[in-house]
Amino acid sequence: MKKYIRFLGLGILLFIVPMVSQAQQSLLQNANEYYDYLAFSDAIPLYQRVLKSDSMNPEALIKLADCYRLTNNNLKAMETYAKVVTLKEKQPIHEFLYAQTLMVAGKYAEAKEHMKAYTADPRGELFAKSIDNIDNFYKNKDKYKVTKALFNSPKNDFSPAFYKDNSIVFTSSRDRTEMISYKSAWTGNNYDALYIVKKRVNGKYTSPNLFDEGGNAQLNDGAAFFSFDWKHVYFTKNNSDESGEVKDSNGKLKLKIFQATVGKTNNFKDIREFRYNSKDYNCAHPTLNDSSTIIYFSSDMPGGHGGMDIWVSYKKDSIWTSPINLGDHVNTLGNEVFPYLFKNNRLYFSSNGLNGMGGLDIYSVELDGNGLPKERPQNIGAPINSNFDDFGMILYPSADSGYFSSNVGRANNDDDIYFFALKKPIEEIKILGTVTDSKTNEIIVDAKVTLKDNTGKVIEELTSDKDGKFSFKADYNKDYVLTSQKEKYTDATPKAISTKVATNVKEITANLVLEKKVEDVVVVEEKFNTK
Repeated sequence: MKKYIRFLGLGILLFIVPMVSQAQQSLLQNANEYYDYLAFSDAIPLYQRVLKSDSMNPEALIKLADCYRLTNNNLKAMETYAKVVTLKEKQPIHEFLYAQTLMVAGKYAEAKEHMKAYTADPRGELFAKSIDNIDNFYKNKDKYKVTKALFNSPKNDFSPAFYKDNSIVFTSSRDRTEMISYKSAWTGNNYDALYIVKKRVNGKYTSPNLFDEGGNAQLNDGAAFFSFDWKHVYFTKNNSDESGEVKDSNGKLKLKIFQATVGKTNNFKDIREFRYNSKDYNCAHPTLNDSSTIIYFSSDMPGGHGGMDIWVSYKKDSIWTSPINLGDHVNTLGNEVFPYLFKNNRLYFSSNGLNGMGGLDIYSVELDGNGLPKERPQNIGAPINSNFDDFGMILYPSADSGYFSSNVGRANNDDDIYFFALKKPIEEIKILGTVTDSKTNEIIVDAKVTLKDNTGKVIEELTSDKDGKFSFKADYNKDYVLTSQKEKYTDATPKAISTKVATNVKEITANLVLEKKVEDVVVVEEKFNTK
């Protein structure tokens, strides 16, 4: 009987194992279908279920790591790529992708080892050198004051654009007050839409409102740029027609550039496609010169250097010329995205293929008279760039302030918009004077002069120069005390100094006098020898 039960148990096991294996394979197949259609947020839980039963399933691990990376979940991507690089099925690119996640996490030492291990193309060596020189990106970290814009939401907010009446138009996947909410299968968030805020005189903003109330809530709208006269808008949108989404031959939805006339109620009229759009590749992130005769944009069209590249086209007789790739000074095997043209002669853009701090960094390149790069791009460094994704920068005409987008410090990796402004030099006033002898009025050289605050704390010490002069830099609206000492002189009487004066007063003179000590008279008693 026991023998029968043993064989019966074995039979049940042999029956169940194929069923479990078949279910796992079916689950993996379903996950792959979502993955192939770029529905990464839907694919993630299915890959997680596959790995729950088979924790080192190569296909599930690799594609789950990709899903986390493409939905900006860097922590999960890093954890998963760490397992991927131990697989015998790993590809060289996985070493590079893992190193990128380590850079975003600020783990530069580990990232460098994996960058050095990646030799399939020059990026490994390039980023290893970037890590060696990481401190260079922080040398101007105190140049700007950076603050998070008050109109951000808990979801993605990015790619600001200037609009008339001191307004900002930006892209957001924030929740809407609609009866039916449509989600992007890629991110799991609402589809992106354009919103508008107006900056008041006091620096605060109006509440964000949809820019075009009649926009399509079932497709992404974003990365807009307005013509110099505010009458036209160029923007990025999912490929679609009257019937809905238009996918490529592999079932993938691409991005296209559209142009429209802006109506009085901010509605889009006369919407038309950019001449070089295609259902087979992406065109996105347009920016134009002041006369709307030159357009820069991002695209992965054939003829590029890899990933998304920056391209330029010129308007000749109302027709856009065939796009020109900006070349390998700008474009790399990585992605170059979100170009922004400033004063017709300087291009800002983001890249994850040039030497940088991690993720997307913002770069600047000067353009020649034909609108082409005349130098190699420069990483603009901290505090605007970080080891996270930084992109979508715009500048006010004065060039001392503007906005950019970043997911720096966001646990959920959503993007926010930041305002930056050049820090003004601290207003300083000089306290200067001369040290002289109280009796003879002669200058005293090398006298120690001390500046203290009103609590007695020493701010700075120096010695009078060859002309008996001294000079301190001090703050406005404070009280100070000056003292002086010199060997063979009595200490100067402390002199109170107040810098609570008008800011047009740049100097306060405070002379100091020292009194020479009276030398001790030595009486020598003569001793006479008497006999």
